[in-house]
Amino acid sequence: MHKIIYTLFLIIGCTDIPRYQGPVQRIVCLTSKEDMPYVKSELKSFFSDTIFTPQAENKYDILFRDFLDLNDYKFHSNIIIASIESPLDSTVDLYTNRYRDRLDSTYSIFNTDDAFTKNQSLLCMFYKDSLSLSIGLSSNEKWIKSKIDERINKNNINRYIGKSQNDSIKSLIIDLFNLEIIVHTDYKVLGSGSDYLWIGRGTPYRWIIFQDIDSNYKSNFSSIENKVNELSYIDIIDKYRHIDKRSIDTKSVDFFRGVYETDETGGPFISYVIRTNNKNILVSSFVNNPGFDKLPILIQQEAIIENMKIME
Repeated sequence: MHKIIYTLFLIIGCTDIPRYQGPVQRIVCLTSKEDMPYVKSELKSFFSDTIFTPQAENKYDILFRDFLDLNDYKFHSNIIIASIESPLDSTVDLYTNRYRDRLDSTYSIFNTDDAFTKNQSLLCMFYKDSLSLSIGLSSNEKWIKSKIDERINKNNINRYIGKSQNDSIKSLIIDLFNLEIIVHTDYKVLGSGSDYLWIGRGTPYRWIIFQDIDSNYKSNFSSIENKVNELSYIDIIDKYRHIDKRSIDTKSVDFFRGVYETDETGGPFISYVIRTNNKNILVSSFVNNPGFDKLPILIQQEAIIENMKIME
C-alpha cells in the first residue's frame, strides 16, 4: 500500500489562545467508540516504550478518549485523532474525510503543529482497517515518535526559558567548554577544575557534569565509566545500558543512558559526547528522586542538554 506522510503548519489568527494543558509526556488519542477497541490495542502497544530508572517507567503517558469529547482535550500538547473505515462510524470518520481530497492517498497519516493551541502537535491518521493501521504504524514508527519526542522536548524547554537563570554558572560553562546551556537559578557549583565542572540542584536531586574527554575516546560505556569515576564514587551498573545517536545544535553526538549506584543511593543517568574542533566533551546528568518517578526529570534533563549551543 502506498503511504504518504504530510507535515502541515496551520496559521492561528487568534493571539489569546489558551496554553497547552496536561503533562508534556501525555498523549491524548481521540477516536470513535466503534474504532476504540482496535485503535487502543494498536497504539497502546506502539507507545509501550519503557525506560529503567531502575524501576520500569513508561516513556509515554497515553490516554484514549471518545472523539465526541474533543473539546475537553483539544488543548493538550500531544493529540492523536485516529480513524479506521471498518467498522463505520458517524463521528471521527466524518472529521478525517475532510482531509482526503487534499492527499494523494486514501489512507495516510500527517502531523499538524499548533492546531488548537500553541506548542501543540496534532497527529491525524486514517486507515481502511485495523491491519492497515498496524502496518502504517510499523512503517512510520521512527517518524511518529520523533514528532512526539520533538514536541515533548520543546515544551520542556519552554518551561525553563522564562525562569531565572544562574548567569555566573552559564558564563563559567562558556569559558571552560564553549557550551551555552540553560542553567536554572537553583543550580550551584559542586566541584570544578581545569577540565571539569560539576553543578547540581536540590530535591528532586539532579547533577550535570561537564568533562574534557580523551581524544582517543571510543563510543562505549567503558570510556564513560572511566571518566565519571575520576570525580566520584559513582558506579554504572551493567544492566539497562543504552547507546544511541542524538543531535545537539545540528551536530551528531553519542548518547548513553543507564542506571548508576553510589554507596547510599542511585538512579538514572544520561551522557553525551560532543566532538568539537578542539576537543571532546562529556556532558552527563544524574537524577535522584527516591520513592517517586524519575523519568519525567530525566527527560527534562535530556531536553536541556540537547538544547545546548556549541560555540566553536
